[in-house]
Amino acid sequence: MTAPRRQGQPINIRVDATVTDQQGNVPPVKKTVSVVVADSSSGSVRTLSTFALGGVGNVPLNMDADATLLPDGKLRLSLRLQYDLPSPVMLGRPGGGEERQPVKTSIVESLNVVLENGKSIVAAQSADPVSDRQVLLEVKATVMR
Repeated sequence: MTAPRRQGQPINIRVDATVTDQQGNVPPVKKTVSVVVADSSSGSVRTLSTFALGGVGNVPLNMDADATLLPDGKLRLSLRLQYDLPSPVMLGRPGGGEERQPVKTSIVESLNVVLENGKSIVAAQSADPVSDRQVLLEVKATVMR
């Protein structure tokens, strides 16, 4: 027999995930995904673009978030993010060494963190395995009162 799930408080929590995509000396590209969930509940955001040129195909930006308000006021966050990054060259933007550009790079991140209310942290940093592209994931959870 499993224990009953803890009933959440009647409070909403806003979860923001910001992906910063940096390559070479061009300005970084930032994407922010946000969702509001009830305490001890989950939410999802699904977005999809499709490119016909250059074989890029589907480019998702998906987030799943579970947030819990802890007794000390901090927030426990479980976050899953899927982000496909088309090459800047495929998007018609300048990039680093174009001869080393993949058509797209896929990033899947899954993390569990404890956050201060309203304060963001860099929760993950990843690198393209082929080019000099760097991707940062910043997360923030804020209790909505």
